[in-house]
Amino acid sequence: MSDIQLLEDKLNKVMGEIKTIIDEVVEIRKGSPQNKEQTAKILENFLGDLYKYFKVKSKEADDNLMQGISLMKIKLMSDLR
Repeated sequence: MSDIQLLEDKLNKVMGEIKTIIDEVVEIRKGSPQNKEQTAKILENFLGDLYKYFKVKSKEADDNLMQGISLMKIKLMSDLR
C-alpha cells in the first residue's frame, strides 16, 4: 500500500471518530443552553488548535500545508441542500 493510500486510510478512520463525537455533541447540546455554550467553546478550541498545528508544522517544514486547499471549495462542497 502506498504512503498516500495509508494517509487517506488514517484520515478516513479519524473522520469516523470525529463524526461519532459530533453526534455526541448534538445529544449533549439538547440538554440545555449552557451545554450549547460549553460545547461551542470546546469545538472552537479544537478547530483553533487544529488550524494552529497546521500553521506550526507548515513553518517547521517550510511547506505551506494549506497550499492548494480552498476553504471556499470546502464550504461549497459541504453545503447541505
